[in-house]
Amino acid sequence: MSLDTNSDEESHQPSNTVVVDTSSLKKLSARPPIGQYIAEIWQRRYFLHADATAKAFRTPRDVWMGKVWLIISPLIDAMMYAVIFGLIIRTSNGIQNFPGYVVLGVTVFQIFQKYITDGNDLVKKQQNLIKSFMFPRAALVLSQSLRLFYSTMLPVGVATVFTLLTQIHESLHWTIIFLIPLFFLAHIFGTGIMFIVARVTAFYPDAEIIFRLGQRFWFYSSGVFFSVERFVHQPVLKDAMENNPGYQFLMAARNCVMYGQVPSMDLWGPIIIWSFATFAVGFLFFWRAEERYVTVK
Repeated sequence: MSLDTNSDEESHQPSNTVVVDTSSLKKLSARPPIGQYIAEIWQRRYFLHADATAKAFRTPRDVWMGKVWLIISPLIDAMMYAVIFGLIIRTSNGIQNFPGYVVLGVTVFQIFQKYITDGNDLVKKQQNLIKSFMFPRAALVLSQSLRLFYSTMLPVGVATVFTLLTQIHESLHWTIIFLIPLFFLAHIFGTGIMFIVARVTAFYPDAEIIFRLGQRFWFYSSGVFFSVERFVHQPVLKDAMENNPGYQFLMAARNCVMYGQVPSMDLWGPIIIWSFATFAVGFLFFWRAEERYVTVK
């Protein structure tokens, strides 16, 4: 009798089992359709902006001069190159205002260098976030891109003022306003590069070394320290340089700041195509591996 009573009592005890509806859950490694993917990024646009602005002008706490280095550092780098290539190697022949030429060139090209550098191992560095939350991984690249957009405004502005001061005997050219769309296009182009670098280095860590070496070669072959007219008797080399997007961006920036010239369509056309094509290809290339980023070690 007592056994039956105990059995009845156990049968009426509440169960500890919790029924969960998993129909709305998604795998961390899922890849949504491209349209939905873009919509999810757009929904997070305010967070991306807030995250980028918070990190844009951050400096190490133990640096006494703080944000002053954001102004001084690019100028020191550029002037060092100007001394080496202008006074020692003497690539300044035929270039008016060589200090301004180099400072503006180095500062603008550093935008692309930062995109490559920050894209290296970007996915690997954010693995804790990737494995904890479901969100479009492209947001990592876009947040970093916005941060670079904000943080490079000041160096480019300082380089522009420096260039104008080194040719103070000339009047200010109204064509300087074209530096604004060039700045936007440079970051669109750089973001496309970062998408590519971020995916490749996520799965092939050795590619980071290749990108670093390629970045240096690109830097020294983009006319940062010399004029392409030096190769007028080497038409193949001259054509290769003139079709280099790095050189095209620098040439357009110098035209509108230093020489008072509106960049021609021979420059605008390739720059616009390079910028949007690289962004589109890079974005799709990154999205195609969306479900694999959670497996990166």
